[in-house]
Amino acid sequence: MLMPRTTPTHVQRLRRHVMVLASAAALLCPFLPARSQTVTATPTPNERLMSLVPEKIGDWTLDSLRGARPGPDGVTDPAAEAEFRKGDLRASLTVSQSARRVTPPASPTENTTPEGTERIYAEGNAALREAVRRADGRVDVALMRADGIVVTVQATMVAVHDLKTLALGIKPLPR
Repeated sequence: MLMPRTTPTHVQRLRRHVMVLASAAALLCPFLPARSQTVTATPTPNERLMSLVPEKIGDWTLDSLRGARPGPDGVTDPAAEAEFRKGDLRASLTVSQSARRVTPPASPTENTTPEGTERIYAEGNAALREAVRRADGRVDVALMRADGIVVTVQATMVAVHDLKTLALGIKPLPR
């Protein structure tokens, strides 16, 4: 027995329902919240060290920040390299991590030569090394923290205290 054309079959009804649902979904899609496409990635060693460098330390303002570049031997050790400015003064700062933990010296040492002076002493749980060259006024400050972070700051004709402030301003490692 043939069915009249006016009565839809089960398959036709199902198709119609699917078409209605698809049309309704297409209309509602712009209003539905989208699923987040962000992927939580672990930071690279360079990014992790770069996150320790703040935008401002005292009167010093961050001018540039980048990850380490390959050395002359082609090897790139993780590091953050930054430039800070304070008026006309500029300082270069490097943050790296050492596997070796440093024990601060028990007593400070100072060594003066015709080339300049070098002081090594403890500051809290860190060891500090200050070096000033007489010939060109270059000042180097190296801070070796108990958590393995090593901060070196270099500048010419800048007070040791200013560079020490920069080195001490680096954030602690997140736990």
